[in-house]
Amino acid sequence: MSALLAHLFRDALITRDVASAAAEGAAVRSLAATLAAAPIPAPRTCQWPHGEPGRAEFRFCGDPGVIAGRPYCGRHCEVAYRRGTD
Repeated sequence: MSALLAHLFRDALITRDVASAAAEGAAVRSLAATLAAAPIPAPRTCQWPHGEPGRAEFRFCGDPGVIAGRPYCGRHCEVAYRRGTD
């Protein structure tokens, strides 16, 4: 009896592992397709995203006034790099 239970349990684990691996693979493929379709920001322009990646209206700010060493323009740096309040 215990051999039968062990066999069923092992088969259930194998089935669950295959199903979870397939789901993870599908999620990775979906993310890769979304990233491939996303616009690429021009060099030295603000990379602040507007909209939802994968949608037609998705874009980047694109302001050429990027702060040295930062990926964003001054306005978006103020939002992204706030000092914490103590």
